[in-house]
Amino acid sequence: MRPGLARPSMVTLSFSHTVQQPNGRPSMAKRVLSPTQLDNEFFKERVNRTQTFLGECIATQHSSQIKLRQSTVGIAGAGGIGGAIALRLCRLGVGALKIADPDVFEISNINRQIGASYDNIGKNKASTVGQMAFDIAKDTRIEVYEDGISHKNAAEFVAGCDLVLDQLDFSVIDEKFALHDAFHESEVTHTILACSVIGWSAHLYKFTRQSMHIRKWYDPVDHSNIV
Repeated sequence: MRPGLARPSMVTLSFSHTVQQPNGRPSMAKRVLSPTQLDNEFFKERVNRTQTFLGECIATQHSSQIKLRQSTVGIAGAGGIGGAIALRLCRLGVGALKIADPDVFEISNINRQIGASYDNIGKNKASTVGQMAFDIAKDTRIEVYEDGISHKNAAEFVAGCDLVLDQLDFSVIDEKFALHDAFHESEVTHTILACSVIGWSAHLYKFTRQSMHIRKWYDPVDHSNIV
């Protein structure tokens, strides 16, 4: 930071609405971390060294950075890949993230998942990664879905997203179908990228509204288990 450049004055606004689970207990549906104001000079300074990767000339770099700042990315799954991507997107200057994951961190996650640590064992992955992402610069809006993705909330999660990252476990079929069904109904979301690590290999798939639906690609009976 250049001498004399003040840090932005930010306040975390945290709120949620709840839904009633079948067991009668309330469940956290969504939590929002949002800056109360944006400091443009601070933002320009913090993304200055990454704009080089956004184009060959200054004008292209600038316009691409504006697009990123005006973009919303949904990340379904905040484990190994999803958690790392969330933090990287914040550093790149993406304006808003939606992060969904119902799981909690376990000891075995520490070796590979960026949000896993001694102090975070037992904590919700989406909430933990969301807070870590927000704390990077406190100028990114973060929506946290601690209940993960379901047929009830998939449309809300996808709504407004320019890009969705499907980081759900490849064996979680029903939730994947819900996410992709909502994507195909969306008029805003352009693409779903799905990346899975299986054994020593990584698989990256790109889905558009014109491409094969994941239901046809998986082709199992709903609610079945492929593992």
